[in-house]
Amino acid sequence: MRIIRAAEHRVVPWKNGGGLTREVLVEPDPADPAQFLWRVSIATVAEAGPFSRFPGIDRSIAVLDGAGMRLDVDGEMVTLLKGDPPFRFTGEAEVRSELLDGATTDLNAMTRRGRFRHRMERVRCEELTVPTGAAETNILLFTGPVTVAGMPLDRFDALVGLGRVEKIRIRAEKPSDMLVIAIEQMGD
Repeated sequence: MRIIRAAEHRVVPWKNGGGLTREVLVEPDPADPAQFLWRVSIATVAEAGPFSRFPGIDRSIAVLDGAGMRLDVDGEMVTLLKGDPPFRFTGEAEVRSELLDGATTDLNAMTRRGRFRHRMERVRCEELTVPTGAAETNILLFTGPVTVAGMPLDRFDALVGLGRVEKIRIRAEKPSDMLVIAIEQMGD
């Protein structure tokens, strides 16, 4: 397992040029390094507007900070609040956001359909033991300070495990959320 500190996240522009995202972890496509096979990132949405489209990509989003936002996803209205479960949608969808009360920071997981798949879930983090599962890549992102196996992690730090991992012990300084993302390669 390894730690990716929030200060290490690479800042890149949104595909549509409307803002910036901080890449927590990305797996480039060996056939086309400009594309990714999967990506986990944190974005701040500062104003209403369209989401970038990513054909062939499955997406999940969860609000980390701010009041939240209302999304129009191909004509269906969805409200996302801090603390809500992640919301899944396709990269082909036409998505527009409307902020509920100021800027919102969200966590995004994206996987190339047919090659990889992902699951994202929000877990309340107090003092607990968490099984990280058997995914090829497991990413735990924390919204508050925690100690994992004796190592201190800060807000938006991530713990990344590759392969099957036994249970790990997590201790939160105060109750906060942990977003668990499991990424698996699909069979040929």
